[in-house]
Amino acid sequence: MERSEGNWRYMAYLVAEIRAGQLGSQAPFQLPSGLANFYAEHATPWRDHDTTKWNTLYAPLFATLAAQEPIPLDLLVQWAGVTAPWSEVKHLLREARPFVLESEDPQRGTVYALHHHSLRDFAMGRVDRGRLSMSTLDVLDDLHEQTLKAHHRIVEYYRQRRGESWSRLNGHDYADRHLAYHIEQSKARRMKG
Repeated sequence: MERSEGNWRYMAYLVAEIRAGQLGSQAPFQLPSGLANFYAEHATPWRDHDTTKWNTLYAPLFATLAAQEPIPLDLLVQWAGVTAPWSEVKHLLREARPFVLESEDPQRGTVYALHHHSLRDFAMGRVDRGRLSMSTLDVLDDLHEQTLKAHHRIVEYYRQRRGESWSRLNGHDYADRHLAYHIEQSKARRMKG
C-alpha cells in the first residue's frame, strides 16, 4: 500500500504480475513508489535495451496509443509512423499486457488502447514530476515528445484525406470526435519547438 501510494491501478498491475509469476524475488521495498515510477520501471528496460527500437517502434506505438479511443492495427501502425511488420507490432502489443488492451469492435475488428487513462496521462507527461526518479523523468520526456509527434501525424493523416476542404472528412467518425483535440495538441508541439 505504501509503494502504491493508495492507487488501486498500481495494485491491480502488481497483483497481475504476481499471478503471472513476473515479480520474481523482488522484495516489497524494491517496488517503485507511485504509479508513474511503476510505469517507467516497465518502460526503461525497453528503452535501455535497444534505443533504436525504443525511438522507432516502442515509444511511437505507446505514444500513439494515447490517442482518444481504441484504434485498429492498421491505423496504429500508420499513425505511429513505424515500419515494423504487423506481426512484430502485434507481438509487442501482446507482450505489453496488462498495459495495452486488445478488444474486438463490431465495425473495426481488433482494436488496441492503453488499458487505463493514467497511462495516457503518463505518456502526455501529466504527472507530478516532483517525486519522480531521473530515469522516470527521462522516459516521461521521451514519451511526451513522441506523443506530440503522434498528434501531428494523426492531423497530417486527416489533412491528406481532406483535399481542398475539411468538409470531405464528414462521416469519418474518429475525425468527427477527436480531430480538433489532435490539432490543438499538434499546435502545442509547434509552439514547444
